[in-house]
Amino acid sequence: MRVESNIALLVAVSNLKMVEGVISAMRAADAASAPHCGPLRLGPTVNPRTQLHLDPWFEPRRVIHPTPLYEPRVVFHPTPRIETQELAYDRTGGPAVVVVEKTPCELPLQPPWKTAPWKNAPTPAPKIKLTRPHPDICHKGLMMDFFI
Repeated sequence: MRVESNIALLVAVSNLKMVEGVISAMRAADAASAPHCGPLRLGPTVNPRTQLHLDPWFEPRRVIHPTPLYEPRVVFHPTPRIETQELAYDRTGGPAVVVVEKTPCELPLQPPWKTAPWKNAPTPAPKIKLTRPHPDICHKGLMMDFFI
């Protein structure tokens, strides 16, 4: 071992001894002051160290059972929007005859039920088949050695 590591070990041991001495002095002072305080001790109390018992503890899963609440359906009654309109009516001539005329307009496209179907179905566009030429060398970059 080297000298530096031995010195560091001695310093650590001395620090540990000093801390143990301080702790033992504190315990002695606490023990000495305990009987003089009487039954009503107002100073700090020294509690024993808690111990952990690591036994498995399984609790049941919490289940919530809510009470069902059934409410009536919300019905919306809007106010009616009716316009009152006075109709002019001639009592002598009878009811008025309403004539509806179509406006003359041409549609840009005829509906499909009015157009005649094709006599001959359109021919599909011809497909052009492209073939790529294969190289003459089957094993490009492969070197074969034959020993006879």
